[in-house]
Amino acid sequence: VVRRLAAPPRIDGDAGDWTDVPAQDIVGASRATFRLAYDNANLYALFAVEDDSPWRNGGKDAGGLFKTGDAVDLQFAVDASANDASSPGATHRRLVVAPMGERAACVLMRPVDPGADPGTARVYRSPIGERRFDRVAQLERAVVGVRVEAQRYVVELAVPLSELGFAPSAGLCVRGDAGVIASDADGLRDVARSYWSNPATNLVNDLPSEAGLEPAAWGVWACDPAAAIAP
Repeated sequence: VVRRLAAPPRIDGDAGDWTDVPAQDIVGASRATFRLAYDNANLYALFAVEDDSPWRNGGKDAGGLFKTGDAVDLQFAVDASANDASSPGATHRRLVVAPMGERAACVLMRPVDPGADPGTARVYRSPIGERRFDRVAQLERAVVGVRVEAQRYVVELAVPLSELGFAPSAGLCVRGDAGVIASDADGLRDVARSYWSNPATNLVNDLPSEAGLEPAAWGVWACDPAAAIAP
């Protein structure tokens, strides 16, 4: 469920104002939940993750943060016309949120984007294949709030719908997934990937496979019109 909100949550890493938004479990190497919501301006997400080495990522390359440590991940279509797609297309998006330096980065990855600046294109290669993206770029207008505890972290995210080309509305159902990428103890590489829908995410040793999108393995995100959070 992607719940419509009456008022925006405070983006501070505190889950207290999300109590009426249903949590979905991410089952795997990481123990985590996620919640999704929207209003007229933004797509919102909240991840709560149990982690013995919480929120560590030594990466300095925004487009490679999914390989260098802890991250949370949203993969989805912005249009129901893509619900039967088996390969990535122009309606598919990926958002990777991870620590980078002193702040959290929110990176948008679009496999097909005819209007993208050629300078934002990226190819992820390995000896067994490659994945191409027309656009891989940080979203400077995204707002990220993080709260880190001894063995747990919470990530809260607000992304302008205009950055995504997404117009959620009551009754809209699109394909999507949400996941957690876990780091080693030093936060230098990923050691596990766990997702809500896609079960085939155990691979952590092939760059293009980890970069790519598999829309046929995603579940359904159903947009709900109910107002959940009071001002």
